[in-house]
Amino acid sequence: MHDALLTDLKRRGIPYIHSRMDKPSTIRRGWPDVTAMLGIRVCCIELKAKGGALSEDQKTVITELQTAGVPVLVSSDLAESINFVKQNLLP
Repeated sequence: MHDALLTDLKRRGIPYIHSRMDKPSTIRRGWPDVTAMLGIRVCCIELKAKGGALSEDQKTVITELQTAGVPVLVSSDLAESINFVKQNLLP
């Protein structure tokens, strides 16, 4: 699902940051998998396998982001993730 979402973001010309899945992260522990930006808009998506649970670090970061006004989605559905990006970044 990661690759499909990133392909969609590239197709739409939306810059993003994506955490590598094959190595330890160099960004803050718990940060969502994808941060997408367009102009001054930003949103974050944490992709989970069906039935996957958030870690305590993820819960903390997501709460902080949402408190700061950053839209965050936790999803196991590609279509939902794409729609979230469209709703939050595209005019």
